[in-house]
Amino acid sequence: MRTTRIVRTLMCFAIATSAVYVAAQSSPWEATVTVEPTEVLQSSFVYATVKVRNVSDQSITIPAPFGHCGRYCGLHVTLPPTDGEEKCTSGLGCWASYWSPVYMSKTEVAPGEVATDQTYSIQLRCAGSYTVSFRCDVPSSVTEPEASSGTKRLVSNEEVWHGSFASNEVEVRAVEPEGLDAEVYKAFGHYVGPLSPTNQLQVLKRFPTSTYAAEFVYEMSWPGMRSHSVEKAIAAMKAKAMGFRPTDLPCTETIAPACRNIGVGPAGTEAARRNVAWIDFVLQHHPSIWCADQLRYTRAFAAYFAGDEADCVSRLETLSKTASPEVAARAGDLLEAMRAEGLVGPEPEGQGDDQ
Repeated sequence: MRTTRIVRTLMCFAIATSAVYVAAQSSPWEATVTVEPTEVLQSSFVYATVKVRNVSDQSITIPAPFGHCGRYCGLHVTLPPTDGEEKCTSGLGCWASYWSPVYMSKTEVAPGEVATDQTYSIQLRCAGSYTVSFRCDVPSSVTEPEASSGTKRLVSNEEVWHGSFASNEVEVRAVEPEGLDAEVYKAFGHYVGPLSPTNQLQVLKRFPTSTYAAEFVYEMSWPGMRSHSVEKAIAAMKAKAMGFRPTDLPCTETIAPACRNIGVGPAGTEAARRNVAWIDFVLQHHPSIWCADQLRYTRAFAAYFAGDEADCVSRLETLSKTASPEVAARAGDLLEAMRAEGLVGPEPEGQGDDQ
C-alpha cells in the first residue's frame, strides 16, 4: 500500500452545518500540518500529515466530495521565488508551487472529533526551501451534483458553511545530492523518485547503497504500515498475509542469501524475506537515516511472516522503549495485541513491572 501521491486529482469537500455556523465569524475547524523529514535530497519525497479537527461545540456534517472543488481545500506547496523559481519554471519539470486536495475521512464530525488525519507524499523536484500548509476557502455558494440524478445544483450559504481557515506553515528543504547520490541523480534526473517504478528497480540494482535506494525501500514498506491499524495488523497475522507483493522489493545480488528460498511457501513469505533483507541492508549502510525507526518497525512486523516470531517480539519490545514516540507507541500496542490474541507467548512474569 502506498501513500497518496500529491500531484493531480482535484477533489475536496463542502461543509454542511447549521445556521449558527453560517452566522459565526470564526471557523469551527482547527488544522495542523506536520512534515517528515524536513530536509531531503532533490527529487525525493517528504510526507505531510494533515489533521483537521472540529473545535466547535456542535456536530458538523461533511457531504461526499464533488467535482471541480480542489480549489477550495487542500495542501499548498510553495517554492519561494528567491530560492530557485527561475530554475523551476524553465521547462525542467519543476513546480514553483502547486495545490493538491485533502480528503475528509468522516461525514459526521462531532465536537472535538478529527475530520481527517491523513498522510500525503510530496516530491521536491528542485533544490531549495519550500513551505507546506493546508488551506480551505469555501465560497458563499458552490455547485454539487444531485445524489440521485448526478445533475448539478447550486448550494447556497444557507446550506453550506463558508469561510476560510488555514494550518500552520512548515518549511522543508531539498538539497543537491553529492557523491554516489549525485551519480544517481545524473543518471535519472527528476524521474529518480518513487513515481517511476522502473527507475526504482534500476536504482536498487545499480546503486543499492545510495540514499535514494534507502528511501525507496522505505517508500515500499513503511507507508503501508503507516495506515495499518493494530486491528489490521492482527488480522493480517491471523490470515498469514503480510500484504506486500513479492515484486515490491527485487531479488538482486545485494540480498542474494534471502532469495535462496524463493518459490517455497506463500508469496507473502517471500515478500517478507525480501523486506527483511533489504531493511537490514539499508540500516547497515544508513543507520541514522531519518526513517530508521519506521524501517525497524516494518522489519519487526516482516519477521513474523518470515517465520521468526521470537525475533519479531524482541524487536517490538526494543522499539517500544527506544524508538520515536509514534513508532514506540505502535510497537507497544501491536505487541500487546499479539499477546492478547495468543499469536505469541505471554509477557515473561515480572518483565512489565516498574523498576
